[in-house]
Amino acid sequence: MRSISAGRGGIDSVRVATNASRPIVSIGFQRVSKPMVEADLATPPVPYTASGSYRPGQRVDHPAFGPGVVERVLASTKVQVFFATGSRVLAQRRD
Repeated sequence: MRSISAGRGGIDSVRVATNASRPIVSIGFQRVSKPMVEADLATPPVPYTASGSYRPGQRVDHPAFGPGVVERVLASTKVQVFFATGSRVLAQRRD
């Protein structure tokens, strides 16, 4: 197995398994401790639902992941939300 490290840009290491029939690549990312945008503290968190509509900075309360902050809108039906355990892509505007 070969290992390559790059400290900048968020990648810790890249590992390539050379003894497999097909190369297996795994990439490790640095853990981020705060969201990319500031939380809107002027409004209370809203309960997360897949049918809801969200904007960057909005605080949400997810039933499984807990409190989070919407970091960005990826598409009309997807948002990226920062939680204490990391960022996740969630559905929005699903009826």
